[in-house]
Amino acid sequence: MIPILLQGHTRPLTDLTYNSTGDLLVTASKDNTPNVWWCQNGERLGTLNGHSGSVWSVKISGDSAFVITGSADNTARIWDLETGKCLHVMTFETAVRSVDYSQGDRQVVLITDATMGKASSIFVFDVANPTKPITQIKASEESSKKATVCAWSDCNERIITAHNNGDLCLWDPKTGGLLLQKSGAAAHTDTIRDIQFSADLSYFIT
Repeated sequence: MIPILLQGHTRPLTDLTYNSTGDLLVTASKDNTPNVWWCQNGERLGTLNGHSGSVWSVKISGDSAFVITGSADNTARIWDLETGKCLHVMTFETAVRSVDYSQGDRQVVLITDATMGKASSIFVFDVANPTKPITQIKASEESSKKATVCAWSDCNERIITAHNNGDLCLWDPKTGGLLLQKSGAAAHTDTIRDIQFSADLSYFIT
């Protein structure tokens, strides 16, 4: 195997994601501009222009039609992957730390930072009409326990959040209720940076 070096960002990378077929890659960084790459040869297909702050999180929809990004400019944006056009802008009071598409691509979940007296919150939006959240959950009012990563569980039955004190939480996306919390020795003791699922979604790694 010969590695392909992708050079397109001017500041450190923050996140990257493949599409479901593995032929496209989207990278995000602190330079405000996510890049879209063709994996076979490393060709940069285009950029997603519009954010004015570091882009913390990026996800591709299951059908490879759309991309969602979360940024330090207090917005999440949904993009047309083929054209690079920004389709929707969702604005919040604090930075958007993590984003994820549901199975079936009908909904998105995102989390915002706890800062400036604002709580770290979980928002669920309908992709077809992302003007108002379907569900809003207060994850934590303490900056030491703010949510850092979010993800959907199998069949979209739960939302998983990881926190910067090492906690893991399961939430009901319809009611906003906290279903399970793992802390201390049952979880991590410091910031969780990522959640990745197995192919059959039966378990995940942090």
